[in-house]
Amino acid sequence: MRTRQSSALFALLGTALLGLACGTDAVGVEACRKIEDARCTRFHGCELIADLAACQRFYRDQCLGGVPGKVTPNASQVNSCVAAITEDVTCGVAKAPEKSNACAFLIPVPSAGSAGAASAK
Repeated sequence: MRTRQSSALFALLGTALLGLACGTDAVGVEACRKIEDARCTRFHGCELIADLAACQRFYRDQCLGGVPGKVTPNASQVNSCVAAITEDVTCGVAKAPEKSNACAFLIPVPSAGSAGAASAK
């Protein structure tokens, strides 16, 4: 009986530690989901995808990595980006939102360390 309790405790602690080891520094997960949801909806409206729900499910998980960079965009930035995506009848913003001024925060800003590494080459 004691061995069974020890095994169960070990399994529980192992699972908890594994969860801590797999943490993420993701920022803007919800912002990413709102933007990708708008993109999926726009892609569906432009007939670029057939299954809207599948697109939304895919990006719900993909957005667990958040948006590029280390700063979560504020609600105004996200709303402006979503509006740019949904209001563009050409679907160009949906295809490449980072090229739109409203979604420019999606372009990752290089860190000081990576800029130095690039110039050292």
